[in-house]
Amino acid sequence: MVIKGEGQNKVFEWLTHKELNGWNEQPPSWNFSKYLVNEQGILTHYFDPAVSPGDAEVLKAINS
Repeated sequence: MVIKGEGQNKVFEWLTHKELNGWNEQPPSWNFSKYLVNEQGILTHYFDPAVSPGDAEVLKAINS
C-alpha cells in the first residue's frame, strides 16, 4: 500500500489533501500517525506518532 507520493492509496489521499477532507494536509510522518474520523465520515483530528493513543488529548477527542 502506498502511503505517500505517486500511486498513493485512496484512503491516505483523502486523509492528506485538504481539498478532499476539508482541512488536513499532514501526511503520516512515521508509523503510528493517528487520524480520527467521526461517525459521519468527517476527519476530525490528526495526531503525530509521538502522541500516545492513551494520551488525554486523544481520549478527549474520541469521547467528544
